[in-house]
Amino acid sequence: MPFDPHEPIEPSPRMGDSPPAFVPLPALPDRAAGRARPPGAHVPLPPATTPRAWFAGMIAGAIALTFYVWGAAPTVLSGDSAEMATVAAVGGVPHPTGYPMFVLIGRATQPFLPGSPARRATLMCALMGSVSVMLFALLLSELQLSWAAVLAGALLYAGSFTLWWSSLRAEVYTVACALALFALWRVLVARRTLATRDGWLAAFALGLSLTGHLSFAPALAIAGLVLVVHAGANGRLSPGLIVGAAVAFALGLTPYLYLAYADRHFPLTSYLQFTVEPASGQFGITPARFDTEIERLRFLVSGAETRPHDFLHHPRLALVNFNVAWARFAAFEVGPLASVLALVGLRARDGLAALLLLAFALVTSAFSAFIVDGALLNVFMMGSVIGVLALAACGVDLVLARLGTGSGRTLATVAIASLSLAFAHGLRVRAEHRPLLAPWLRMEQEGVTPVRGFPLQLRGEHTARTLAEDTFPAIPESSFVAVKWERAMTMKYLQVAERTRRDLTIDSWYEPAHEVRISAWQHQHSLARRPVVVVGRIPGLVERLAAPVTHTLPDGTPLYIERKHVRTD
Repeated sequence: MPFDPHEPIEPSPRMGDSPPAFVPLPALPDRAAGRARPPGAHVPLPPATTPRAWFAGMIAGAIALTFYVWGAAPTVLSGDSAEMATVAAVGGVPHPTGYPMFVLIGRATQPFLPGSPARRATLMCALMGSVSVMLFALLLSELQLSWAAVLAGALLYAGSFTLWWSSLRAEVYTVACALALFALWRVLVARRTLATRDGWLAAFALGLSLTGHLSFAPALAIAGLVLVVHAGANGRLSPGLIVGAAVAFALGLTPYLYLAYADRHFPLTSYLQFTVEPASGQFGITPARFDTEIERLRFLVSGAETRPHDFLHHPRLALVNFNVAWARFAAFEVGPLASVLALVGLRARDGLAALLLLAFALVTSAFSAFIVDGALLNVFMMGSVIGVLALAACGVDLVLARLGTGSGRTLATVAIASLSLAFAHGLRVRAEHRPLLAPWLRMEQEGVTPVRGFPLQLRGEHTARTLAEDTFPAIPESSFVAVKWERAMTMKYLQVAERTRRDLTIDSWYEPAHEVRISAWQHQHSLARRPVVVVGRIPGLVERLAAPVTHTLPDGTPLYIERKHVRTD
């Protein structure tokens, strides 16, 4: 029939005369098996960690390991690093908060790594640095990012200053970062699946992270609380999950039991014995309050030495400290470009995870600003590095989404990471030679062995070892040697780990707490045969020497040998 434009058009009926075709409901298999899912129940997402995410993490980890090993210190350094090399080599209890997982991993890897004991400890730290890069990639994969964004984020994290700096020496921070990233990754996995076993593993990882570095504790506590609330909102917070998680969390803390064992069996390398002197009232303790393992471990984890400063009752100072920390952080630690990308990343598809990462960064920095300052701010803000750079990876993902698919995304990934790292480290090197805006706006470094230039490296650093080896020949046999911490730890490493000058009693002098040790030495030994030696002009101690013989070490440090009497009143 020809079409007549003047005739009205009747719409076709929505339903014909025959009954509609039957379409099975999506949940029919569950219903048929009697497993109907209640309204609002949690539906697990598909696995987020794809082979490509693993591949991106392995690429970034391999690149990081190459740079870390290339730039790693060849031998022992000074101070804390020397102490950590010693306990990694022979066991013991390091300074607060004890860091038991560092010691255990160090002891486990010593037989399998090349070089001297100190070199092996440093290579272990480089290896753990690369492991933390791979764990960071797995964390990013849980945020449903593309593999290119995962690669970019992992490279940014690998090149961040503190991780790179601590991968070149024997220090606790790479182990601590790896443990914290493992915990945060497992929390996000448990949040996705809400499976009981994943909840238990997340609880174990949270407990284990506290054996690395306690600066992560507040932020990881928030992550654990978010997981508990999420499980409760989805009806998965069963008594079995709660009890199992509590047991798993306690199991994660068990490495601290090693410290109780080491304190009894390794007195030469136990900080609780070679540094702490309760007989003098040091740190406000007494022998009666320091004679059980529980009391000694409590001091190690939460005593006066764990709080270098206390700005809790000085909020104005804490606020200044907080602002200084973030200025250095944005300029040198992650860099301005990554900071901008992190702001973009707040619009990530997983809004709750983005808020968790933001809280991770802010809570860590606030906690740090209340208890430390100076160079320690950098290392205490390791959690902020994780949170901000994870958000930066989310920002990279949003930027890459606008580029479509193809090889351009990979090139853009490398370009973004390279440009961001070059800018951050360029600013840092520039600030080392000339202040930027303010004298305090520079990257302070913990210890007396700083890293300069770019790329970071300590390849030819032998200064600390040379100073210690030059000191030993000037010291008479079987002496009591009072020496400040930085050189004392290098000398103790050589004595304990490499068995040099085992006849000496090396005391890391702590004024005035160790006066009782010199007093006891004078009563038990003849100074004519077993003298007191003071390395360096230690104020308050050199003045008490009756008739010291003075030598000058090759580096210009004075060395005093006292064979008559030391005044200790």
